[in-house]
Amino acid sequence: MGALCVLVPLFLLVPFIFPTATDGTSLADFLPDHAGRQLMLQEPTGPGGAWGGAAVLTAWAAAAILAGWLALRKRDA
Repeated sequence: MGALCVLVPLFLLVPFIFPTATDGTSLADFLPDHAGRQLMLQEPTGPGGAWGGAAVLTAWAAAAILAGWLALRKRDA
């Protein structure tokens, strides 16, 4: 239940909160939904293009795996 309380606002609210910088980039470009969109577009326009989106998604996946491993290590006997 706690994971849903974190993930739903992260995906639905946070991208609208971050303003777009003058050069067209935004902190929201480094969230998983925007990075995945860059991977799916034929002509990506975000920072780093499709490879940048893949790198961002890989970093988010690695962070999730690390958090799960640390939680399991802490709670498991």
